[in-house]
Amino acid sequence: MAGEIQIGGTTFATESGGTVTVSNVALTGGSLTGTEIDLKSSGTTIYKSDGITALLSESTGVATLANTTLASTNKFPAGTIIAVGQPVKNADNTSDQTSSGNVADTSFSITVNSGNYVLIQYTWTNVKNAGSGTTGHHYVNLYGGGLGVSPGITVAHALGYQAAAETRDQCAISYLDTNPGTNPTYGLYAIINNTLYLRFFNIFATYYEIQV
Repeated sequence: MAGEIQIGGTTFATESGGTVTVSNVALTGGSLTGTEIDLKSSGTTIYKSDGITALLSESTGVATLANTTLASTNKFPAGTIIAVGQPVKNADNTSDQTSSGNVADTSFSITVNSGNYVLIQYTWTNVKNAGSGTTGHHYVNLYGGGLGVSPGITVAHALGYQAAAETRDQCAISYLDTNPGTNPTYGLYAIINNTLYLRFFNIFATYYEIQV
């Protein structure tokens, strides 16, 4: 039946309808003062409601958290990589690029937690196809997030300059965006100079969201 338990006139446990409610209780152990909860000794374990699955245990002074899922609201130490993805994988252009503009098959959009940084990495192969002049060359820019809309900023300079047609360049860039916003779209932009028939092959793009 319903009832309550008191110590010194203070109620700390009541029962109603089969439910026991505990209140006005400070759980202490070791040298704590009554405002914290601690594991009383090595070997103590906190279990799930099934009484079998361990959640928190201590052994030889080391506490171990197990069988738990961290909510997205948890904040990790600064510098922790909390998300990674490769939205562009081995993409190839299907036609030559002969004028300045966004590079096909390189753009991607992501969602970022407010205030975090994003590290962007691209690798690709450039081919200076037949019909290109010796002085035909290009710059590659990165755009998106804190870099602004295309054309963005230059990350590769004068590729293919003074090179013969059919020349191939292996390229890689890495950029830390410290102001990406929450829904950035990144991509590459090519600035074409002189007569150039340019193709991008084996395009990979990888991003890392970094806790700030």
